[in-house]
Amino acid sequence: MSTEMIDYGAIVKDILKRFEVKLLGSEKVAGKDCYVLLLKSKNETVYSTIKMWVEKEYWMPLKTEMSDGINVTTEYLNIEINTGVSDDVFEFKPPEGAKIIRKEFSFKSFSSVEEAQKHAPFKILTPNYTAGCELKSVSIINNVTVSLSYSDDKGTYISVEETLNQSLPKTGEDVKIGDAEGKYTEMFGIGLVAFKKGDLLITVSGKIDKEELIKIAESIN
Repeated sequence: MSTEMIDYGAIVKDILKRFEVKLLGSEKVAGKDCYVLLLKSKNETVYSTIKMWVEKEYWMPLKTEMSDGINVTTEYLNIEINTGVSDDVFEFKPPEGAKIIRKEFSFKSFSSVEEAQKHAPFKILTPNYTAGCELKSVSIINNVTVSLSYSDDKGTYISVEETLNQSLPKTGEDVKIGDAEGKYTEMFGIGLVAFKKGDLLITVSGKIDKEELIKIAESIN
C-alpha cells in the first residue's frame, strides 16, 4: 500500500476532533513501551469509549479495547519494524493499459435519522421494533452504506446496515422475512439476518435470539 494513501496526520486530527483524550500511563505491549490512552467520544457513537495502547517511538497503536454492548479487542503480538525489506517489494506496477481509479474511504456519523437523511443516497429505512433498544447513532459509509446503531442500558447492542446494490449472501440458514427470502448466520454468539428490500441489502445483527432479530427485520420500513 502506498504511504500516500494513509494520512496519519488526518487520523490524529479526526481522533482529537471526535474524542476527549486522557493519558492513563505507560505499559508494555508486545515488549514495546506504549502510552495508554483513554478516548471518550464527544458525541454518542457506536464505540463511545476506547482504550488505546500507542507505541512510544513510532506512534503505532498496538492494542485497542472498544466496548458498547459488544467488546472488541485488537492486539498486535509480533511486531518488527524496519527489518531491511526493500521498498521495491511494495511497489505495485499496474499492467499496461490499466486505468487507475483512486477511491477514498469516507465515514460520517449523525445523531439522528433526520440529519443523516440529508446526506444519504437513498431513503433510510428504520425498524419499528428494536427489542427495547434506543437509536444511538447513524453512520454513512462510502456513500453506499447506512449503519444504524441501537443499544440499551443492559448492554444489548443491535446494528442495522443498509447497502445499495449488494446481493444476498449465498451461505447461511434460509429464513423468511415477511414475504422476502433471507439468510441467518451466527458466529461467536452474534446472530445476523440478511434480506433484500428493493435495491437495498439489509442486515440486522446483535447478540440476541434469532426470533428477535427476525422480528426487528420484519418491522423495517
